[in-house]
Amino acid sequence: MDKLKNNLSDPYTITYCDSIRKSIKNETDINHIRINLVIILEGLLFSGLTQIKENKIYLLICGVGMLLSISYLFTYWQSSIAIKFILQRWDIFLAENGYIWETFPPVFAGHMSTSNIFSEQLKYLLISVFSLYRFIPIVFLFFWTILFYYKL
Repeated sequence: MDKLKNNLSDPYTITYCDSIRKSIKNETDINHIRINLVIILEGLLFSGLTQIKENKIYLLICGVGMLLSISYLFTYWQSSIAIKFILQRWDIFLAENGYIWETFPPVFAGHMSTSNIFSEQLKYLLISVFSLYRFIPIVFLFFWTILFYYKL
């Protein structure tokens, strides 16, 4: 712990820690803005769908809704890769300086507690499927697909 206190006064360590935290925060802020935009656009499409009587336009709106959901899922996947890259750099920094993740985390990155209630596989499944940023577009995609096939 003394090594940690000594290195925290090092300007390079402070700057590196801050840049990692800012990078993760920026990426998650961008995701938040994107999901809000998707929710708004999906809501507008659903409201427009209620006013449509013609079958071709109905199917077109459903197709746009499906593409919007797929597009967001792809964008979120790219953002997840960026955050994993940042966290890999963080892991390298910790290893080079003799720190461990539990005592020196970059930021809260959405991991669950270390309790033994769930297995590691179940924890990963819960986080990966029911993460708000993944779950919302999947639900929209599901309902757009149902509406699309209903009108075919």
